[in-house]
Amino acid sequence: MIVIRSKHRRWWRLWRPMALLRVECAVLRGADLAASWLEGANLRGEELAGAKLARADLAGADLSHANLEQADLAGANLADADLRGANLDRANLEGANLRSANLAGARFRGANLKEADLRAANLLGARMLGGATVQGAVYNRETKWTAKFDPRERGAVKQH
Repeated sequence: MIVIRSKHRRWWRLWRPMALLRVECAVLRGADLAASWLEGANLRGEELAGAKLARADLAGADLSHANLEQADLAGANLADADLRGANLDRANLEGANLRSANLAGARFRGANLKEADLRAANLLGARMLGGATVQGAVYNRETKWTAKFDPRERGAVKQH
């Protein structure tokens, strides 16, 4: 069994991070966590390749350096999430809320970001972004893109 804990500590629990979800498996690789409430979860460096996280609430979660290769994150809420250095190769992020997410240094080879909300997201230093699909993704002037990447040329839509 794996216990997913919040990155936030609660004083009434003697400063111990709160358990968000208990998963009956030895590893999270390929786990079905679709539509789970994992707001503020500490999943730093976790092996989540192929995990089913569609429509999951991962707002403010720490997914830095996590392996999310081929993970299904369609429609997931990743607002304010920390995805620095995460592997998102071939991940499905269609329609995901990545507003104000930190994606610096993340890998996106073959990732699907169609219609994702990238407003105020940090994509500085993102790798393989040129191989990702961003058609219909929404961004604004606060979105920070990696060098030499033109979102409009790739079909992303700027909102004012």
